[in-house]
Amino acid sequence: MLKTLRSVLRFRPIQLQPADRALTRAACVEDFRRIARRRLPRGVFDYIDGGAEDEVSLRRNVMAFRRLEFRPRVLCNVGAIDTSATLLGQRQPLPLVLAPTGYTRVASPAGELDGIRLLGPRTVAYMTRNHLPHDADLETFGRPLYAETPFTGIGFGLGFAVMLDPVAGKTLSSAGEFNWGGAASTVFWVDPAEQLTASFFTQLLPSSAHPIRPQLRQLVYQALVD
Repeated sequence: MLKTLRSVLRFRPIQLQPADRALTRAACVEDFRRIARRRLPRGVFDYIDGGAEDEVSLRRNVMAFRRLEFRPRVLCNVGAIDTSATLLGQRQPLPLVLAPTGYTRVASPAGELDGIRLLGPRTVAYMTRNHLPHDADLETFGRPLYAETPFTGIGFGLGFAVMLDPVAGKTLSSAGEFNWGGAASTVFWVDPAEQLTASFFTQLLPSSAHPIRPQLRQLVYQALVD
């Protein structure tokens, strides 16, 4: 009897972390979606989970996936399996395509999230240094363009604007802060000195319509107290 029970029962190690227990029980994408909905702030979840404008393309994609189904087949010869398919006019050996997404974890400080190391801290430090020649700022090195914030005192790293001198930039911030904004007035910034990460998702076009990003930054820093 005991031998029979051992053959059908399987004991798992006890997971002390609630997040680990939830992820262990997740069996499909919808399970992960429900976990994310419970744990993420509403605005962050809606940005990652939603689609552009009225989400017509998103709904069509969901419907297209729901039309696909697996047909179980047994006792078939699997000696020669062909998973290739024609995709955009080209034959692909495995028609699986992943599209990049922005902002999902780009603002994680020091390359670590919930104890999981994504990037080494020295890699992050290198990426967020000013890489412009002779340590120049964007006002000196860049092209004259419209911007809500001045280019004076702002350098550029590997994918981010980098705050070199808040006084020269006339910006309430800290030296070493890195940030970037989008066309529709979206913005994120990470201030390691204040241990502050901000992500702002909006759809204000054109971005010159209202200086909402500088006002947001001013309100955030004015709210900080020691």
